[in-house]
Order: sequence, then C-alpha cells, then structure tokens
Amino acid sequence: MALVVLFCASRCFRIHTAMKYTLAFAMAAASVATHVPAFAQSATGAPELVQAHFETRVCARPCKKPRVRDWFMFRTPDRLELRDARTPVSEIWRWQSDKSTVAYQYLMHDDKRVIEYAPVDLALIGKTPDWKRLRHIVTEQDLAHLKRVGSTGKTKARPATERWVGRVQGVQIDVRWNPAEALPEQVTYTHPGHAVTVTRLHTGKALPVAVTTESALASYIAVDYADLGDMEHSPDEQVWIRKAMQAPGHEHHDHDAHGH
Repeated sequence: MALVVLFCASRCFRIHTAMKYTLAFAMAAASVATHVPAFAQSATGAPELVQAHFETRVCARPCKKPRVRDWFMFRTPDRLELRDARTPVSEIWRWQSDKSTVAYQYLMHDDKRVIEYAPVDLALIGKTPDWKRLRHIVTEQDLAHLKRVGSTGKTKARPATERWVGRVQGVQIDVRWNPAEALPEQVTYTHPGHAVTVTRLHTGKALPVAVTTESALASYIAVDYADLGDMEHSPDEQVWIRKAMQAPGHEHHDHDAHGH
C-alpha cells in the first residue's frame, strides 16, 4: 500500500501518498513494550463511526513548493472509506469475516460505478494492504520504535494527544498521537531530501462530504475487477473505464488490451 503507503493502492490521492512514504518499519520479534498504547483498549470508547479530514503535504528540503492533498476518512470497525477532496473518487476497504483478509472497492461517484476487488485480486496485483496501517496510519509497532516525550490535554477545539519521536532507518519521525481514536493528529517523516506530513484538520464545521452508505452504494453499477479485461474491448464501456486510470491494477489491463 503505498500512500501511506502504506500501500496506496489507489494512486489517485493517496494518503495514500502519505502511506507511500510511511516507513516499512522493522518489526520487533519481541512483544511491543508495555508503554506503547494498546489499540484495542484505546478504541474501546471510540464512536462507532470516526470521521476525519486530513491533509498530506510532501515537499523537498528546503521546502519551496509543497504538494498538498486533502482527503477524508470514514472508519468503522470493519469498513474504511478514504475519499479524495478534489475528485469524486473513494476507496472502501472491508475487513473480511475470516479476520485475515481485506476486500476493496474503487468508487466513481459521478459515474455511479464501483470496481470490486476480492482479496485474491489484490494479491495478484501486489496490493494486499496492511489493515492496521490503513485504519490508523501509524501502528503500535511503529510507536514501539519511538519515544514518548510529552502530552497535551484536551481543549474545546483539540483532543488530548501524546507526542512520540525518534529516528528509524535514517528517517526522523514526529507523531502527535490521539489515543482516544487511535489516529495521529499529525505525523511527519523527515527524510534527507524531503519531508512528508499528514495533518488532521479541525475546522469546527461538518465535513463537506459524507460517508457512502450501503444503501447509496447499492445504486452504483458494480463491476468485478476480474471482468475489466473483457469490458475494455467494448466502446461503450471504454467511456467510464478511461476515467478509472487510477484504479489499482489498471496498468495490468492496459497491457492485456495492447497484447503485451
């Protein structure tokens, strides 16, 4: 996943860019230290639906012209929607009942289309995600490599946070962590040549977009990712498929369509 990438399967907006710059932290073989917050416990009192507005900023060092992207997160225990603020596109990730795999949907809101990916599809195109990183951006394993250096109390406009800092694989990391929702209020990755900062925005207003409900999604035309290759030979289907260039695995179908 790259955005964070994490895995950034969707290249359209990716925090998914942030996810891309998130480190591949070395996982400690031992258990996470006791001073690191346990996510399961932290999330106990969290609301069923977590809604958040984020900004990802990427810039060379020294910074002169940053690349900035806004995006929205809608999170429930088994479902995560990430929506671009600039284009009518969403990604929905679903934690499957086997509690070990993730399914994915690429939503095109203006066209009322959704491309559906089974866990096996994601595996075949190399986009199997880290579910915890998708949901939390920063994981407990990440925090285990950092040091807690302070905290701030809750205010009317801001939640209580903890500050975690450290250097991992040559990258300086600074996290302002919101334990109540198990999300960062801000996280900065400072590389030798560039920096990536993901910041949660608190405007005091309702988000300009809402979560895509299951009833709304039922009105979309659903297409299996595995069927895209056949549809690309249809002139009628090409109209909307061309708009899905940022959908994960699209390059695989491009190659097939051109006989490569």
